[in-house]
Amino acid sequence: RYKDEVHPGRHDAIVSEETWQQVQDILHGNGRAGGAFVRTKSGAMLAGILRCTPCDSAMSPSFSTRGSRQYRYYVCSKAQKNGWSTCPSKSIPAGEIEAFVVDLRAAVLAEADRERRRRQDERDAAAAAVSAELATAHTRLRTLAASAKPAAIDELADEQQRIARLESRRHEIDRDRQE
Repeated sequence: RYKDEVHPGRHDAIVSEETWQQVQDILHGNGRAGGAFVRTKSGAMLAGILRCTPCDSAMSPSFSTRGSRQYRYYVCSKAQKNGWSTCPSKSIPAGEIEAFVVDLRAAVLAEADRERRRRQDERDAAAAAVSAELATAHTRLRTLAASAKPAAIDELADEQQRIARLESRRHEIDRDRQE
């Protein structure tokens, strides 16, 4: 999709359809706007997403100031509401966890790109192998046709069927390479 235009496309899935749908359901349930991005006063990128590992409670963005310096962090909602002794985690620095998420996202995208290139290389190699085999089959077909031996007729038919299969395979590979 680009603005109001939708262009058809096809590529191998990076994640399973089931995982994709689970994420879409979660995203749709986030925020008051039915899944649309909701801007927070704090600008915390993980607001509404982050959960406390020890107690599985939501973690909310917060900050404190010391002089002119502001310290951002995510605080466990359970610890904040029920007392700091109710959760061993209490809070985590916002900058560190957000940097980790950004780095993880970059690593996932880089791995997806490497996988895409690997698959493209495999398709290119398959296309080259089929083209080479096809060239060999055409040479053999010309040799058999020139021999004018009665026994070569069956071999000619076999070679023509082989060429048809190879051309069909090459067409499939070329179509996959264009998508």
